[in-house]
Amino acid sequence: RDVTRDLQGTVSSQGTQRPMSGKETSKLQSFLQNHEVSAGEDLDARLLSGTSRPKAQDKGKIYKYHEINVFKFVFSWEGTVFRGTWLETILAVLVAVVLTLVVHFRGEPDWLKLNLDGHKITIIPIGFLLVIRTNLAYGRYWEGRSLIGTLMFNTREIASKARTFVVDGEGGAATAASLRANVLRLVAAFLILVRHHLWRTKSGGLEELEDLLTERERHFLTTTTANRPMVVITWLRDVIVSINEADHFCNTYGLRSVDRNISGLLNSWMGMAKITTTPFPFPYAHMLRVFIYVWVVTLPWAMVNSMGWVTPMVTAFVAFSLFGINTVGEELEDPFGEDHNDFDLVAFENVLLEDMQHIRTAV
Repeated sequence: RDVTRDLQGTVSSQGTQRPMSGKETSKLQSFLQNHEVSAGEDLDARLLSGTSRPKAQDKGKIYKYHEINVFKFVFSWEGTVFRGTWLETILAVLVAVVLTLVVHFRGEPDWLKLNLDGHKITIIPIGFLLVIRTNLAYGRYWEGRSLIGTLMFNTREIASKARTFVVDGEGGAATAASLRANVLRLVAAFLILVRHHLWRTKSGGLEELEDLLTERERHFLTTTTANRPMVVITWLRDVIVSINEADHFCNTYGLRSVDRNISGLLNSWMGMAKITTTPFPFPYAHMLRVFIYVWVVTLPWAMVNSMGWVTPMVTAFVAFSLFGINTVGEELEDPFGEDHNDFDLVAFENVLLEDMQHIRTAV
């Protein structure tokens, strides 16, 4: 009976209906005037297919390698370590070829005598640094995916609760519909701004917000060069406060619940920003790359006497392996960038926009 009563009208914190005070009415009207948006049918089009929004992801294309044939899988170029290792591998092979030719035509000079067993020992610190690099990168990659999941969960929660918990109340159906529309459009704007913040685009994504934000809101964002998603979060909380003060929440649980979801959005964005702004420590990265270069270049010196013409082939394989593992770490440490193995943020965003549209029009 309490739930039915709450859904049929506005209630105060004690569970009894009360009209809005003059102060609350004035504050609500002020907010709607500054953040006015139509709640009509055009909102669906603006959420799903804004005129300036990208239709497909052009940054980050995770390959579904189980869907391609074996030949294409093995000899793929995009999204593999070939792009990041071919130059180093060729340089190592050239060194091996030169040393092999010297030994073949001029014999073994004294400066080429390098003990192979001693050279093997020096691979230990390289292996240790490679393990650290790849483990940290893999952890950051899956942490990023978890943060995307949290962002999607809280977005769907806010959209669903705006549809369910915001009732007509004393302000009428038009006011309630306008408040719901404000919640949805600000969440959509937040998603777009987060994507551009992670991509570090110069425009910040303002060109994609013409269909979602008012002229006054867009103008304010042009004066803010950093952390624009935080501004939209503030506006979103203003909407929630206006809904609560106008008694458009069916019960007090709605305010607390939606506020937790907004905090979840903020927490997800900050977690993603932490990953993109915290690279692998430079001393580790520098030492690892220098060690690999020195070890790979000196490898032919230790092998050429015993392996002869096979030395360049072995050098190529070892160089590709070591530089390739290091490149994997570089690829995975920032999963929100522009590489082919980064997350398709536009695809996730479009899924959420479609979900919000379906939730809004659910019967």
